[in-house]
Amino acid sequence: GSYLGEFRTKWDGRVAFIEYSAGYHGKWAKHSVFPSNYQQFAVNTVEEYKKNKNNGYFPIYNYDFVIPHTFDHTKYKVKERPSKDYLLFLGRVQHSKGWDILQELTIHHDLNIPIKIAGPCAGGIITDELNKGIEEGKFEYEGVVGMERKVELLANAKALLAPSKVSEIFHMAAVEAMLCGTPVICSESGGLVENVISGETGFICKMLDDFANAIKSIDNLDRNFIANYAKMNFSNEKKVFF
Repeated sequence: GSYLGEFRTKWDGRVAFIEYSAGYHGKWAKHSVFPSNYQQFAVNTVEEYKKNKNNGYFPIYNYDFVIPHTFDHTKYKVKERPSKDYLLFLGRVQHSKGWDILQELTIHHDLNIPIKIAGPCAGGIITDELNKGIEEGKFEYEGVVGMERKVELLANAKALLAPSKVSEIFHMAAVEAMLCGTPVICSESGGLVENVISGETGFICKMLDDFANAIKSIDNLDRNFIANYAKMNFSNEKKVFF
């Protein structure tokens, strides 16, 4: 609001303001840094449409960079013998994050493995559907967890499920999982497609059956390769520019 307005007012051409990690709601600076190529394209296309909607073209700014989020890889660990006796969903329990896809998976496919859920419920209320799934042994609800418990859950999970229905800017939990050597089974959504190598560090899915088939195949992936890939590309020690 007033903070950005003050920047705009004082702009005199001598200083280049850089907006870092441009998010969902567009951009305010001419020079911007995005966490994924998807978000750079999405935001700039909208911005250019607003300015040039009568011209019929959408040029991309030459002043932008993509710098993926990075992590302190020493905070994550690869288990020598992970339990792999559950699947993990880490995030808000709401439809935009694919909560209904998890429900459909347990209804239409016999997974033979529970799904642990860690994160807040939308509106702060545990839904009847989640309670029913817990009673039936399909779901186990961890609630909101701290860093230590989160890493433990990630490191022991058979896979992280990220069936997001929104176009994810980046999806940090997916990279955190890979830093623990845990593969990611995700939807074809925004930055997830850039970060997960389908068939190597996880599986990118389009249909419900794809998720079920990925769960069956996930043990074929090399957890050490996954962890090394994540460390090479998303560690604080490795800055990657595109």
